[in-house]
Amino acid sequence: MTFLIDDHTDADAYTEIMRFMRQIRIDLTAARNRFTADGSGYRGLRGLFLNIERNLSELNILKSTQRLGQYAKDRQGDQGYDIVAEFNTMLTAYEAVQDSILTGLTAIEDGGGWYANEKLVKGVGRVDRSFTSGQLVDLIADIDIFLSTLG
Repeated sequence: MTFLIDDHTDADAYTEIMRFMRQIRIDLTAARNRFTADGSGYRGLRGLFLNIERNLSELNILKSTQRLGQYAKDRQGDQGYDIVAEFNTMLTAYEAVQDSILTGLTAIEDGGGWYANEKLVKGVGRVDRSFTSGQLVDLIADIDIFLSTLG
């Protein structure tokens, strides 16, 4: 006997997308506020990058749900609403946040894709690489652009 998995229905996909996007908005707003106030360590940026990677994969799966467009139009009560176009705009802005992280990290990249994220200091131990809010200004701007795509 095998475990049977149903594909997402249009209603399931719509609900999942809304839940997902609410959580992403909460998480990115918190990250933006933290980056603005305190900057970030390498690990914080890496964590955000990996979360975006995972989320993009799931969102692209949900986006491909058949009849999602018509379901969204009916749900919103607006036959002119184009969830696919809005989704693509949002995904492009979300990918720009991820790209901004990579661009910002090139300052500590060795040319071969390796990052110097910490150093060892005698008498102290390990010291994590950190970035000031000024160093993260482009990332913060990309987060703001992404958040503006969410209603």
